[in-house]
Amino acid sequence: MSIKKIHVPVPHQNFVGTGLALATALGHPFKPQVIAHHIVPTPQVAVPAVYPVATGPYVADLVEQIRLANIETAKGVKAEVEEHCRKAGIAFSDTSSRQQELHIRYWEQEDAIYPDGYALAARLADLVVIARPEEDVTRETTTLFETLVFQSSQPVIITPENANISDKASVVIAWDGGKEAARALNASLPLLHHAKQVSILTVGNLSGRLPSANDVVKHLASHSIEATATKRDDKDNDAETVIHETSKELGANLIVMGAYSHTRLREMVLGGVTRHMTRHSEIPVLLAH
Repeated sequence: MSIKKIHVPVPHQNFVGTGLALATALGHPFKPQVIAHHIVPTPQVAVPAVYPVATGPYVADLVEQIRLANIETAKGVKAEVEEHCRKAGIAFSDTSSRQQELHIRYWEQEDAIYPDGYALAARLADLVVIARPEEDVTRETTTLFETLVFQSSQPVIITPENANISDKASVVIAWDGGKEAARALNASLPLLHHAKQVSILTVGNLSGRLPSANDVVKHLASHSIEATATKRDDKDNDAETVIHETSKELGANLIVMGAYSHTRLREMVLGGVTRHMTRHSEIPVLLAH
């Protein structure tokens, strides 16, 4: 199993450095093409939603202002991608040519709706990596992340700024025996083959009919991946707190878990492990739904 294409959505400049740094580190063993993807939103779509009563010449002026602002944002993002590549010593190309070594390609897309266009493009990638800028942890990043998880069908990693990034990750797999956790586990297999440590973490007691952490250890062994099982109780803390704190104790720099095992509405109302981890984790989190 390998990773040949990593999709990195970069709607603004502050998404570039963190997202590309993690994508290139994790992709290093595979030498994939890393796509820094920026969408220039269609102004005609944006205007009615923001200014529903706008009519006449005012609309045309407003559309033009938005178009020009979007073009300037795209220029800034591309310049940031080029600067990141220069500092990191990574080849940069704005064409679709395939090179032998890991390189970054900048892809600008003008006729897509935000944020759906990012998810549709990511369907032809093997892995998605999105940054979580610290100044925006609730609105744009969450909306884009959820769209990627539900519409791309690919595993998505969300990473905070200043994450401990390495191409030999120590991985904690948060295991609850559910189908989402199983999807995340299997999606992470290429990365697990290159991990320096893999821990299967269960919080509380699983139903006896569900595959256990020891079952996961045996499954990974059949893939020539060595792993250990770790169990923690959840009597004093929420599951998300136990997962995060235990992952830090184990020295993890990647957490793998299923996304939204309850309905998304319930997660929004009650909080939920997925929502907490995507907003607050100090460690990159790979999720699959």
